[in-house]
Amino acid sequence: MKKKCNLFIGLVLAMTSLLAQPALAQNPATVKAAEFTDAQILDLLNQAQAAGLGVEQAEKLAIAKGMPASEAQAFKDRLNKVQAKAPSNAATPALASEETAEAKGKQALVEAATPITGSEIVAPKADKPVTVYGQELFRKGDLKIYERSIDAKAPASYELGVGDELGISIFGVSYYNTVAKVDSRGRIELGQLGSIYVKGVPFDRAKTLIKTALSNNFNMSSNQVEISLAYSRSITVNIVGEVFKPGSYKIPALNTAFNALIAAGGPTDIGTLRNIQLRRNGKVIKTFDVYAYLQNPGSDDDFFLQDNDYLVIGTVGKLVNISGAVKRPMTYELLPGEELAKLIHYAGDLNANSLGRSMVLQRYIDKNLRLFPLNWDSLSALKTDYVLVDGDQVTIPVLNTDVENRVEIKGPVYFPGAYALKGDERISDLIAKAGGLREQILLKRAYLIRTEKDDTRKYLPLNVEEILKQSNSVDNITLKKNDVLLLYSESDFLNRFTVSTNGEIKRPATFPFKEGITLGDVLVLSGGLQISAEITKIEIARSNIFSPNYVPGEEYTSTTISLTIPKDVTDSAAILNTPLLPFDIISVRRIPNFELQKVLELRGEFKYPGFYVIQDKGWRVQDVVAMAGGVTQYAFVKGARFDRPTVPGGYMVFNMKKALAANNSPYNYTLEEGDVITVPKVIEFITIYGSAIEFLDLTDNNVMNAPFIAGKRAGYYIRTFGNGYTPDAWKSRTYVLEANGRVRKTANLYLFCISPRVRKGSTVHVVFKERKYKTRTEKAKALKDKANKIPTDWNKVIQDITVKLTGFATLWALLTK
Repeated sequence: MKKKCNLFIGLVLAMTSLLAQPALAQNPATVKAAEFTDAQILDLLNQAQAAGLGVEQAEKLAIAKGMPASEAQAFKDRLNKVQAKAPSNAATPALASEETAEAKGKQALVEAATPITGSEIVAPKADKPVTVYGQELFRKGDLKIYERSIDAKAPASYELGVGDELGISIFGVSYYNTVAKVDSRGRIELGQLGSIYVKGVPFDRAKTLIKTALSNNFNMSSNQVEISLAYSRSITVNIVGEVFKPGSYKIPALNTAFNALIAAGGPTDIGTLRNIQLRRNGKVIKTFDVYAYLQNPGSDDDFFLQDNDYLVIGTVGKLVNISGAVKRPMTYELLPGEELAKLIHYAGDLNANSLGRSMVLQRYIDKNLRLFPLNWDSLSALKTDYVLVDGDQVTIPVLNTDVENRVEIKGPVYFPGAYALKGDERISDLIAKAGGLREQILLKRAYLIRTEKDDTRKYLPLNVEEILKQSNSVDNITLKKNDVLLLYSESDFLNRFTVSTNGEIKRPATFPFKEGITLGDVLVLSGGLQISAEITKIEIARSNIFSPNYVPGEEYTSTTISLTIPKDVTDSAAILNTPLLPFDIISVRRIPNFELQKVLELRGEFKYPGFYVIQDKGWRVQDVVAMAGGVTQYAFVKGARFDRPTVPGGYMVFNMKKALAANNSPYNYTLEEGDVITVPKVIEFITIYGSAIEFLDLTDNNVMNAPFIAGKRAGYYIRTFGNGYTPDAWKSRTYVLEANGRVRKTANLYLFCISPRVRKGSTVHVVFKERKYKTRTEKAKALKDKANKIPTDWNKVIQDITVKLTGFATLWALLTK
């Protein structure tokens, strides 16, 4: 029964508050319960719940509005019937009391009991659209939360607490430096200087207290004091209600209430921005307003928190939208008592082009959208306001932007543009305002564009020459608003003819055509001919439509004229005076096969080594070797090398013996600029490379040289001169690199391998086979042993053996005597 009574009072509150609006100016004392349907009663009840008022306030308001007791009883009876019809699982919601809100807040904390710190802090909802003014503060990342206790300097209003650390430094004549921590008693200890109580003291005041204490022991006139917050204590803040992620957050105390809200992602779309509560020890000690902070940053609406504080974000209040000619059209949350004037203030005031007397208000009444006219100019003059309700939309129209006395002139005048129309001005007056006509004006034709009342346009032809001759000419029309005078230049109707050059010319380009321009003129303008130009092959491509013999109606054709001209285009030869026609194209051809000399180099055992010029595009290896007189008797032809820097790797596989033996040999390469052919001297030894050879492994070397023995394979050299393979040698991968760059690999026949034959100057490469280790520890130990291996000192080994043999011989001689 108590629940139904609460619902009834809420219903009365909703009905009386709704009927109290200016748009529904009815007397609550005359309202009859019988006039309302069940649906209307439920609708009013839901609106009352959305208002968020307490039961006591609702009862007082119902009595104050003058509702008779009989009608109150009638509404109570109707309410009982409505409740009886409603399903048990869909009971009509009651008005929330402060105790209920408190209980819901505690429940939210239970559900988010796990503390969230550091990287778990919610990022701003950048992708969430901003629907209400003030939400952008939390969703666009303009505010940051200090996640570490040393991220920012403490402002003057920061209240010190247990756990804060202060850095105190004195420098000048004296020196003193310490970090003092606020202990559990709320004091900081300064050693022999005593202690100071600072808990709950603003930072600015605490600095004054500390300086006063220091002045008893230090001369402040000859010293400077620096006091800073070295470390900010951590506090736990509980954020509940309509935020994106309610919960308990452990953050540095340097964070203000707004910074703390960032941790929870800020209010949701239905979270209030105007009535955020700070609760401490079960009591509401402050409510703060985001709008107050936005209107006056740095105000006391941005304050610091204490450990275990609660930030409670309730549901949004009255939302009203304003659009049109205001500086910040948006949706705003209004507090009780804030109406149209405050809405316009939050929107940045009206624009200069606003039409305040013709505002339009959209409001839902009985679930129907209705429009109401508003005259803000009159309201302002009477210093009155207009009451708004949740869901209202205010539109401010824009003044007509059409200029009443505007005319414009375009074209070849000195100052084209828009001008003010005064009285019965004519076209000649507008031309005079624009500074007069330029020389290139087309006098025979101009147009006046006139816009009629139905927005259609008329083009009135004019003769400017007649206007200039006599001011009373019929062409000198009287101007009207929005008239536009179009003047033309003679150049606007001229065709843009050109001539162009291309080919073996220093600066090929396109030039404007002028009557009388000649071939010589164009060649000079192009910088003259290149040295590669074929002066007997100058071509002029010409269109027949510009020929003097062209007959209108003929088809378009293009002809080419071939000429021979002197190398010097400044010559007075008659051929250079050939007249050109519009769109002639002059092409200068290139001398066949022309190119500057290209050089290659022969190095080593040639009879005449050095640089040689390639004679033609078909020059080959045989040709240049013949010009160099062949090779010397000491030439190691099999080791010849062919380098070409223009190919990937810069090297060509080369067999000079085959290249010189046959003209059609694939090694008889066509030569290019930059080629280098190198023929070394006869090499009487071979090189063995690789640590996987016994001798090289023992001597801790990488390479050795051995005499060349004809017909022997790589394995022979390794066994004979290298003492064989080590266990780590990859025998099947042994290869020979010949002096000319050719690689010969070992033939792997599975059962056995055949190493490649070795030629003069070759290098035998023995590949080291990487050992496979069962564990990482085994591999690390092997690498360490290898790194710590000491190279064998063969001189010391021989010395030790000699000493021991000498001692043994002496002993043997004594025994045998």
